[in-house]
Amino acid sequence: MGAYATNAAPAGGLVASGNVGIGTTNVGGANEGAFTVMNGNVGIGTWVPGSSLQVGNVITFQSEYNIGSQNAGFTVNWNNGNKQKVTLTGGASQGTVTFTGPTSGVTNLLLEVVQGGSGTNTVSWASPIKWPGGTAPTLTTSSGQDDIVTCYYNGTDYFCSSTLNFTP
Repeated sequence: MGAYATNAAPAGGLVASGNVGIGTTNVGGANEGAFTVMNGNVGIGTWVPGSSLQVGNVITFQSEYNIGSQNAGFTVNWNNGNKQKVTLTGGASQGTVTFTGPTSGVTNLLLEVVQGGSGTNTVSWASPIKWPGGTAPTLTTSSGQDDIVTCYYNGTDYFCSSTLNFTP
């Protein structure tokens, strides 16, 4: 398995427009077993991607980025990963949560918020984090409980919602 990105054809392979296919093998025909590069798009698990990036089935992440325990206001740097986890340990008002946006693009983000210590930790959310109806959620304050904050980042604003009170 590998990637091939050039305008010159690999031995026994097909190349069209200097594009990339990853982790697939051509089955059948004169180029069986060859690596195929197609139409300006990148395909993972698919031979002929129909869009800029097309994945054949499921995308998974190897792990979530663990911000660690926080006892005051903190920043979630989304350049560390789309899936992150933080444990609140400050008691009462933690302070303000701010986000550092990805370096470019539009994306979906997920933050797992764990109530550590004795619980009762609350936070406020900095602008440009936006919530349905303009009201941020009240996080679960029972020790050991998890809340999930999901956000759509459009390159400027974070449009977030929450799912609260999971028992891990």
